[in-house]
Amino acid sequence: MNKNNDLGNGLSTFYRRAGVLESKLRAPFIKTPPLQREALGKLKDEFSCSGGLLTIVAPAGSGKTTLMADLATTELAHSTLVLWINLDDDDNEPSIFAKYLISVLYPLDRAAAEKELSMINANPSRDYDALLSTVVTRLTSSSLPVILFVDDFQTITHPSIIKFWNRVVLHAPSSMKIVISSRSCLPIDLSRKRVAGTLYEVEQTNLNLSVGEIIHYMLHHHTIDLDLEYAEILYDTTEGWLAGLQLAALAITKSNKDTGEVIRSFTGRDKDLADYLLHTVLKGQSEHDRNFLLLTSPLSRMCAPLCNYVMNITSSDETLVLLEQTNHFIVPEDRNRNWYRYHHLFGDFLKNELLKRQPGKFEAICAAAAAWWQSNGNLTEAIQYTLLSNNYVKAAALIAEHAPEVAQCFGDHHTILDWLRRLPEAYHTSRPEVLLNHAWSRAFSRDLTKAQALSKQVLEGLDKPDQYGWSLTNEEISEFRSLAKTVSAIAVTCTDELRDGIKQCDDLLVEINPTQSFITASLYNCQSYAMYALRNHDASIKLAAEAYNFGMQAGSSYALVWADFLAGLSKIEQGKISSARESAERALLNAGLNKKANSYLYAMAEIINSEICIQQCNFNEIENNAKFGKIFSSAFGPLEPLLVSLRNDARREAWCGQLGNAIKILKQGQDTALGTNQPRLYYSLIAEEIEILLRCDDLSAALETCKRTNFLDINESVLPSDALAIVRETVRIADARIKVSQGKYLDALKIINTLLNTIKAKKTTRTYTTQSLTALKAITLWKLNRKKEAARELDKCINTSAPENHAYPIVSAGDTVLEILYDIQSQKNTVRLSNAPSINQVFESRLINILKGEVVKSIEIDSDNKSVDTFAENESLTKREIEILRLVGSGLANTQLAQELIISESTVKWHLHNIYEKIGVKSRTAAAAKAHSLRLM
Repeated sequence: MNKNNDLGNGLSTFYRRAGVLESKLRAPFIKTPPLQREALGKLKDEFSCSGGLLTIVAPAGSGKTTLMADLATTELAHSTLVLWINLDDDDNEPSIFAKYLISVLYPLDRAAAEKELSMINANPSRDYDALLSTVVTRLTSSSLPVILFVDDFQTITHPSIIKFWNRVVLHAPSSMKIVISSRSCLPIDLSRKRVAGTLYEVEQTNLNLSVGEIIHYMLHHHTIDLDLEYAEILYDTTEGWLAGLQLAALAITKSNKDTGEVIRSFTGRDKDLADYLLHTVLKGQSEHDRNFLLLTSPLSRMCAPLCNYVMNITSSDETLVLLEQTNHFIVPEDRNRNWYRYHHLFGDFLKNELLKRQPGKFEAICAAAAAWWQSNGNLTEAIQYTLLSNNYVKAAALIAEHAPEVAQCFGDHHTILDWLRRLPEAYHTSRPEVLLNHAWSRAFSRDLTKAQALSKQVLEGLDKPDQYGWSLTNEEISEFRSLAKTVSAIAVTCTDELRDGIKQCDDLLVEINPTQSFITASLYNCQSYAMYALRNHDASIKLAAEAYNFGMQAGSSYALVWADFLAGLSKIEQGKISSARESAERALLNAGLNKKANSYLYAMAEIINSEICIQQCNFNEIENNAKFGKIFSSAFGPLEPLLVSLRNDARREAWCGQLGNAIKILKQGQDTALGTNQPRLYYSLIAEEIEILLRCDDLSAALETCKRTNFLDINESVLPSDALAIVRETVRIADARIKVSQGKYLDALKIINTLLNTIKAKKTTRTYTTQSLTALKAITLWKLNRKKEAARELDKCINTSAPENHAYPIVSAGDTVLEILYDIQSQKNTVRLSNAPSINQVFESRLINILKGEVVKSIEIDSDNKSVDTFAENESLTKREIEILRLVGSGLANTQLAQELIISESTVKWHLHNIYEKIGVKSRTAAAAKAHSLRLM
């Protein structure tokens, strides 16, 4: 089976998300069979059998791409995975090249490509040397039979990209063949390949046609029967150059003159080539076709509707077909012939002619193309054509108008930074919105220095608007000033200077106009994010509620979804899973009906759903929920949501038995964290890797991870002060897990108790971490043969987790939990007044099944249980007290209560005293009646 056909629609979908042109990543479609040539045939056969590196260096129009496409067809027939990338001038920029590189490697390793694209979009200003180094490692370690074609390498001069190709060529495995074409000498070190005998070189002389081949070519490709004399003349004038021969064939077929006369006057190159194209091809066309060729020349790719629009005609469909049939250097980009492009030489000639004849028309066509693409929803192409027309004022206006949508609905900061790279800096100050959008994307890309510099530039311009020629109202000045300061606060927060970010937001909230609802919502969301990162989830939820209120006033879906996103994640950390699901559902509603247009906002809601599924151990439901989560992780900048996305993917893979995939996801995330200077993300992903390895009983691998990363001895100098305490706690939790696995139970217990006491002293609701540590403590006590204490600790977790089906903190502690659960069930042998099991009993059974590897759905909480939760909240009852009241209503005595709850009778009496006071009763009978009225049994 053809490997290249196994990808379905995945490639096209990935290319769209990456923002790359799909035609650059596919071997070109060859309309006619390639010319059979004996010398090249032998070289192709030898290369196909032996492998290595094949270089093709020759001028434009020599047949390099045709030779490569023929090779690709041969390799496809042998079920080799064919990868193709056609380079151009834009690809000499590492940020652009990296996207195309990752896209071309998608068929080789889809998961890795998804993650690497996510990291590029998450931080467009990242260290691309680190990313390219990671790609080299992955590419050169592959054992799949693959052939990689790289066309038009002459466009590459950037040192980082050349370094990348040097490493790929040097370390390519035997299973990989590489073919590189270029119009100029390759800047790659080929000496080792030559010495090793694995280098095959094709040059201009190898591609030039001989006299006999010219005769064959003219006859079979152009139906021109040449005499030997004329073939020799053509050989002398063109030197067998294929493009020159093709042009000569066109001259012959289009001219009324004798074949010999045309051939004698044809020189084929440089100025003569332009003269030929001008006098023979263009002048030989009808006025309609000549006009069509010139006026469509600015289009990098074209379809009939686009051509109709820019020329204000209706016949482009027929004209394109006719031009292809008459071989006018027009190349179909798809088999359905919907999209075309001109041969590069011919296209360049046409553009030069148009610029010489009608320079204003060139700009007008580009402007019309920009309008067409904009009306068809492709803003990237629209702005690119506007920039191509040198209409930088219009481009700046488009960027100012549309950048917020691109950043806020799609989270695509990479595209915005690319626009600003293409727009001359002199025009960055034409509108304050351009600088602000640039600063906003820099902030979300964690480029603090640049974001703050741009914000400062805006503030200085607002103080002296005449400096940049800004004509602004007082209201606009006030809004832009507030937004500039807000961007600065966001930048600080995104770089983990969390308390500084909170303070800046506090100062701004006092300063700004209350009517600036979107900015106010953004500030509260920024603070909510910082509090979530600092693990103060109570404060995070309150601030998110404020952000939601102002988001409603602003009518901003972006602000609303952000608020619910942060509140949802904080509620999950508090163990309030049902409430978190409500936040996710509301976020989905606020994202709107058009999922494609608002994929970024949908992703923010869906990642909460994925986290809920993880926490309830509904791993079989993750795939659908994670669909938009993948988009989210690929489009988002700040650390916390990226961590949740990577962690969820890894946890799902591990729990589905794919440990290797899980570790791969986490290691790629660690590489990204290092490349984007995110030390807290780096250490968090290492801790997750250790936890998963220990959960799978692979202590040696976990210790190797510690050794590889020096995890237990963190480099504190690379961490911002706010992140340091967070990472220290993360490391201590992982250390406790390791010590349990090593049998160092007393050491582990000491760490666990210290961590639990610290959390309790801070008086913040951190249910997830508390549950995880308590479950780990139960295991530690069990291993120390303190089984009653172990059962009591685990029962605390169950009592808190059961109403919300919060299973993950317990089952992730390890398989020893299963032994403790069996012991708890054996102790709870009380005879009940009802045969219906309690929520705790059902939850315990579900935990057992999960730990045994069975797929079990979450417990459904009915409306009665919800009313109980409301009662408990109103009466300030704890979950433990609700359970005791439930059992009292069932008629259990104090001794039975103690046995059921695995606590002492004195503790039971203490709880009953508190319950009586809270619900306003004085006796056990009245308490039982209250329990019955609430249908607690």
